[in-house]
Amino acid sequence: MLKICSSFIYKFDMIGPIPQLMIFNKIRYQSLISSIISFLIFLFSVFFAIFSAIEFLKFKNPNIAYTKANDIETQRSIYIKDTPLMLQLMDSSTMLGVDKSVGYFVGQYNAIYDNGTFSWEDISIENCQFGKNIDIKYKEFFNDKYKFGRNIEDLYCLNLNSNMSALFYNPNIGSNSLDIHVVLYNNSNYLPEKLQTLIISESDLIDHNNKENPINKNYIYQSTGGFNSLEYSRIYFNFKYVKYESDDGLFYNSEKLFNGMSFADMSYFKNIEENYDLKENFKKYGNSRIGTITFSINKSNYDNYKRNYKKVQSLLAEVMSVVSLLFEIGRQAASILIRKKMSSDIVNNLIINEKKNELVNKSIKVGSFNSIIKNDLSTSERKKV
Repeated sequence: MLKICSSFIYKFDMIGPIPQLMIFNKIRYQSLISSIISFLIFLFSVFFAIFSAIEFLKFKNPNIAYTKANDIETQRSIYIKDTPLMLQLMDSSTMLGVDKSVGYFVGQYNAIYDNGTFSWEDISIENCQFGKNIDIKYKEFFNDKYKFGRNIEDLYCLNLNSNMSALFYNPNIGSNSLDIHVVLYNNSNYLPEKLQTLIISESDLIDHNNKENPINKNYIYQSTGGFNSLEYSRIYFNFKYVKYESDDGLFYNSEKLFNGMSFADMSYFKNIEENYDLKENFKKYGNSRIGTITFSINKSNYDNYKRNYKKVQSLLAEVMSVVSLLFEIGRQAASILIRKKMSSDIVNNLIINEKKNELVNKSIKVGSFNSIIKNDLSTSERKKV
């Protein structure tokens, strides 16, 4: 600012003398304006830094990246013991469960590996019961959140004592599936067309603002279409694997991995099979399989989430950049105000000095004219003048 004042003083000297008191007042005015603006910016910067620190400690508004991934490294597994899967045969007209004398379910575990080997195992299916085939930790969850409109004991669950621990798909190893066969007794009151299957399965919800566990358990209801007396029904129920990576480190990366699952899709087919003859099976065995529900993991892709919280160094950089910007704006504003003030004073002083010069010139001209009249003109000429 001293350079600015010096330049103005030089300009004033070109026009005429400027009082030193005016220069001193300009410097005082500049210092006052700069001090006020700096103090206001400092207060705002302090409040902004405190507010940013509070918001930072709340761990809200993280950066979320979502992709549909399908890579070789990720092993996609859904553990059956942690995934309650419940079934029920329903009357398609009333949508209510039918008695166990109408039909039942038979389970089979199948696995196929990349080396060409194949394995399978029968899995028993029984009535659902907490602590037996449903983990007791889900009891409060089911009782408080979900009202099935039917007793949970009337639903069917997988026997957890089987060797099948998880549904998986590993591109380097292979995959497996769970087949649930629907068996109908020879019952004149129910034909396959009058029956549907209720499926209650896990389909998790994502809560990005939950720092501790962003994957919340949730369940959905699905029902298959009616079966057929002439064609065998094939139903494919696909789960989607959910991979959630969370980095909540303050200074450095501290990643946590969460796994979940959601419903992907369900497709329904009917086809003629050589060994499917409903009437013939009823005569031979007293029952017949009328359809198969196959549960597996979607092999096309999986949901991949990456959550990153802001680091402390990013917070400091953000605060400092805002503070620097505010001080730059304040500096420019003060400079404009000071220039306008000084320009106004310059113009005022120029006008005042110009008026004074005009008065002096006028007085000089009048004095000179009078002397000429007195000294050089005669009396008659002076009268004319």
